[in-house]
Amino acid sequence: MAIEILQFTDLHLPPDERGRIWGIDPFARLQRVLAHARRHFRRARLALLTGDLVHEPDPRAYARLNALLADLPWPCRAVPGNHDDPRCMRATLSRAPMAEHLAVDTWRIHLLDSTVSGRSAGRLGAAELERLARRLRREPRAPAVVCLHHHALAVGSPWLDAIMLENASDLERVLAGSAARLVLWGHTHQEFRGRIGTVSAYGTPSTAMQFRPRSPAFATDDRGPGYRWVRLQQDGRFETGLHYVPEDA
Repeated sequence: MAIEILQFTDLHLPPDERGRIWGIDPFARLQRVLAHARRHFRRARLALLTGDLVHEPDPRAYARLNALLADLPWPCRAVPGNHDDPRCMRATLSRAPMAEHLAVDTWRIHLLDSTVSGRSAGRLGAAELERLARRLRREPRAPAVVCLHHHALAVGSPWLDAIMLENASDLERVLAGSAARLVLWGHTHQEFRGRIGTVSAYGTPSTAMQFRPRSPAFATDDRGPGYRWVRLQQDGRFETGLHYVPEDA
């Protein structure tokens, strides 16, 4: 039987219940996205939250998210983004704990922390890369998903590519020859598909607001909130797609 997992990213929740970012209400949009996912993917095995869960690293924002996650039918795991405070996440976000490695049937899911304190760009530390390499070597036949916040391939927007994963070549080196099948990230607030060597790589739209693709400077897009689904087959094959959730969903 196929394994369904979900990815929600770049929630950007404000600490204030009535707070708005970029002129929209991220909390209301997240509620709408989660309601859609519950209707269509109730039997999903796992939900991955890939960073920028809050807009400001305030415990109140994480507490609001934690309360919302309590009613979901799937277990959740999270990685931090550049807007997050990993220590605050660990202390507050019990419904979506940070994790490094998960086993889901034949698949392995590796969750990486690509954040650098005080910076918008990302970087994978030596210990993080070695931990991933060791686990991939340990189970060379187990198909794997790798998740992080920052994009490891340029998306064609100079302002975003200036704050991507700085040592993407190190990640490519670790993935080469491994059983990794796909890499998932957020950060860019838009859909993307590419390859890191032989590994498929996907960027996922935000549950809050999308950025205009290939824009030289910051600009928002008129597409609504979105999320990704992934269907993993026991033999290592997979399929994936996106849902954008309209206002009246």
